[in-house]
Amino acid sequence: MRLFKQYPPEERRKRAKRRVIVYGTLIAAIVGFYFYQPQRINFFPAKPLQPNPMLDPDSSALFSKGVKIALIQAHPDDSEFFLGPLLLRLKASGAEIHQLVMTDGDKSFYFWQHEDPAENRRAREAEQREAASHYAVDVTFFHKPDGRLAGQSDNTELVRKFLEDVKPDYVIAFDPVYWPRVNHADHLASGRAAVDAVSEMDSKDKPKWLLLYDSSAHNYTADVTKTVDEGAAMLAIHKSQFAGERLKRITDFRMATWYEDGQAANESYGIALRAVKVKQ
Repeated sequence: MRLFKQYPPEERRKRAKRRVIVYGTLIAAIVGFYFYQPQRINFFPAKPLQPNPMLDPDSSALFSKGVKIALIQAHPDDSEFFLGPLLLRLKASGAEIHQLVMTDGDKSFYFWQHEDPAENRRAREAEQREAASHYAVDVTFFHKPDGRLAGQSDNTELVRKFLEDVKPDYVIAFDPVYWPRVNHADHLASGRAAVDAVSEMDSKDKPKWLLLYDSSAHNYTADVTKTVDEGAAMLAIHKSQFAGERLKRITDFRMATWYEDGQAANESYGIALRAVKVKQ
């Protein structure tokens, strides 16, 4: 007794070909959608060096009057989301922060809602400039396409020129190596451009330290206990992204993260970073 219908060889070949086409199309659609949308999954995360001891990036110099800092981010609001309290502490200590925003964030958080890109650009740039007025001496926008930063071939060159103009002692950027399980492709692209740009600079212009945020291999935690409330409040400046219940959720989430980072370093609140000494 035959349990399955037997087909002639020619029919079997046709059916096999149809299966290849159907499954191939399905796989291509899934892969295409993955690279179309901006989130990236860290399928094979890099493991931090072991041991990974804590490191002091000359914190007495970091929090001192006149120190120059280049702050590099992918979108408007990245700085407030990840670093607000730290930036306020740096400002209070006399740091000179030069901010670089690589995209306009025109797709917004709600990219699936088909919002007006031109209005998003206008609103988000204005919000970032307002937020930067609390800690930065200037803000530079590269106006790169939101969600497509990784495809821009001149990222490293443009960042290098920005750094050569600023001549910072410290560069603060996303960690492109030890990144979380899920991250935005633009975050990784901006961090990679920053790290590569520093490596290409002349030794006389290179910063002394890289401070990499959103890292899974942090080795330094900055105490932000005195500025955490004011830093969290800056999230509300980005009204186009954080409003109503979402603002509350985001604020609570960031406060919890800064609390956990601080407690791990025996501080009330802290921001964890991966400090890298730059080879001159």
